[in-house]
Amino acid sequence: MIVMPELSVYLQDEFRRSLIDEAVKLAGSQSKLAALLSEKFERRIIRERVKDWKSGRHFSGWRLFMPIPIFKEICRITGKDYKSALKFIVAYNPPEETPELKQFKVKYRKLHIVKRNNKYYLDLYSVLPEKTLPAKRSHRELPIFCKVSKDYLDAWTFSSWLNSKIKLKRYILLDDLFFTGAAIYASEGTTHTKNYNNDSVSLGNSEATVINIFTAWLKSFLLGFSLACHIDYNGKSCDREKLIRFWQGNLNFDINQNIKINLRKNLGSGLLVNNGVFQIRIRNTLLRTFTIKLLKINKELALQNKEWAKAYLQGLLASEGSVPKEKLKMIGIGATDQKERAFIQKLLRKLKLTYSEGINQINIHGWNSYIRLFLYDAFRIAQVNSINKKARFLKGLRIHQKTERLLRLYPFIGQKFTAQDWQRRYNLALYISAHKYLNSLVKDGFAESSIENRIKYYWAKPEKVWLVKQIYESIRI
Repeated sequence: MIVMPELSVYLQDEFRRSLIDEAVKLAGSQSKLAALLSEKFERRIIRERVKDWKSGRHFSGWRLFMPIPIFKEICRITGKDYKSALKFIVAYNPPEETPELKQFKVKYRKLHIVKRNNKYYLDLYSVLPEKTLPAKRSHRELPIFCKVSKDYLDAWTFSSWLNSKIKLKRYILLDDLFFTGAAIYASEGTTHTKNYNNDSVSLGNSEATVINIFTAWLKSFLLGFSLACHIDYNGKSCDREKLIRFWQGNLNFDINQNIKINLRKNLGSGLLVNNGVFQIRIRNTLLRTFTIKLLKINKELALQNKEWAKAYLQGLLASEGSVPKEKLKMIGIGATDQKERAFIQKLLRKLKLTYSEGINQINIHGWNSYIRLFLYDAFRIAQVNSINKKARFLKGLRIHQKTERLLRLYPFIGQKFTAQDWQRRYNLALYISAHKYLNSLVKDGFAESSIENRIKYYWAKPEKVWLVKQIYESIRI
């Protein structure tokens, strides 16, 4: 028994009709031709199917493709040269088997990074996946095609249910935006690949700065896209004009005055200033597949370079970070997915940050970790719709016991001093109190000491001087 292959073709109208008419004439009738083909391929082929092949249309209206073995057999019956008849093929099913398209079919390539003017660029052609994500219902993966030029990539796939064409820049700069934008999408966007309609890239957040970074990230590699937007508002009623003015004044793109506003209950209840949650979406099944692959590459690169890891952490804290109101007991990063948690742990280890695991988040703790976050400028991305995380962090760091002890060295930077000098500076009642305090600073590595002419001198450690100045200038009250 010959198994019918999936590959089938659609022929030019005039050639197709004349070919079937000639085969029917030689066989005697449509029914006899159907019987002849059924016997040849040991499957049931009815007269109506021969009639449909001639018209090129199913009775419901869509184009009907002819299987390649049937095409070959009809050419044999009519005495047509099969190879010569191939020029009358209009389309193939599946489309990826079209000979002209095979040269554009994306194949696996090793990740390619180029260096230009001391800057690194990622070749996005090496990021393009070979197939789309599987659809939720059919679980079907579609091949991806791409026309490559020096500066651009035109990629597409044959998806019948959604827009599946995108135009990308050929190279993208590996800078802070590349990593912060990916971190924001990994935290707040639709990144699930199982039990989810893989048809769009979407993200929602209460902070306009987060939305702005994400759209700037998209613009850094994607050309010619349009956003679908709406606002989820927390409350029974809202001042529509005030709400739209807020988002228009803080977003880096224009929004329509008729934008849809959905009223939600208990959404974003932690917001002190309730301006809602702004939602954006791009419906494109190929873009969704590409961004999921780009996130994976982004995480791999972030773990290879400390500066890139810092940028990724900034995006992570802007979207999923939490800072306590008063004392810095911990800094949380929300994460429930196990793979995401494992990556965050690797990232924190790369940056030498101490952490512990909570049920729904990973907690950064310890004064040394807070100082590193301060030096990394980890809360660089500001908030305008809720409490500023950076302000909370700096306040908590300022009142931390070890920070206060370190800042007390500020007046003595660049000079040697004695316990008596310290006693007079801070108006201490007992000399011994100053002596004990300074010895503790030496023990903690903030200061050094030596005895000269039976007098004990202290001075700030050279490597701590810059840190003291930075902290004093940035977070003094």
